[in-house]
Amino acid sequence: MGSHKGYDHLLVGLDLDNTIISYGDLFYRIALERGWVEGACGKDKLSVRIFLQEQERNDLWTELQGLVYGRYLDKALPFPGVAEFLARCSDCNVPAWIVSHKTRVAALGHRYDLHASASRWLLSSGLIDNKAGGVSVERIIFCETRSDKLEAIRRTGLTHFVDDLPDVFLEMDFPDGVERILFDPEGILTSPLSCRRAQSWHEIETMIFNAG
Repeated sequence: MGSHKGYDHLLVGLDLDNTIISYGDLFYRIALERGWVEGACGKDKLSVRIFLQEQERNDLWTELQGLVYGRYLDKALPFPGVAEFLARCSDCNVPAWIVSHKTRVAALGHRYDLHASASRWLLSSGLIDNKAGGVSVERIIFCETRSDKLEAIRRTGLTHFVDDLPDVFLEMDFPDGVERILFDPEGILTSPLSCRRAQSWHEIETMIFNAG
C-alpha cells in the first residue's frame, strides 16, 4: 500500500449518476427500442429528455429513467478514470464517500428498487474495495431528497464533493468549507463561481491530490 502522508485530512465525496456512472447512449437506445424517440433525436441523455418533453411526454421520460436506473443499469459503465481515481484514494488511505440523490422506487412503470439496482452495479463494478481508503460498502449513502443529500455531505465532514449538477452547489444549504468540483465532461455547463470545473477524472485527481 502506498504512503498516505500529507492526505490524512482528506475526505472525498462523489455523486453517482452521470458522475461515476456514464450512461453514454443508453437512454437513447432504450427509448428507441420502445419507439419513444426517432432517429433524428440526439443520442445523449439530455437530448432524449428534451425530445420527450417537447412532445409533452414527460411521463415517458419518467418511465425511461426508471428503466435505465433499474432494469438496464448493468449496461452502464464507469466514466474513464474513475477506477484509477479510487485506486489512488485507496493507496493513499483517503476515504471516498458516494452520496447519491436517488428515490428508492421508480415513479412510473415497473416499481424497480433503484437503490438495490445501484448497489448491485457498484458491487459488480470493481470500484468497491472495503479498505480504509477508497469506497467501502459502509461509505455509500442513498438519499431520497436533495436536502437529505446536503445533510449527508455535512454529516460526513467531507472536504471535497464532486457532482455533475450545478444546482447542487447553488443550494443555500450546501455545507460551507467543502470544496466544490463540477464534473462537466462535455464542457457545456454553466459553472457557479463557487466551483472548480473538471472535464475528466484525471483533472479531478490532480485537483484533489495536488492540493493535498
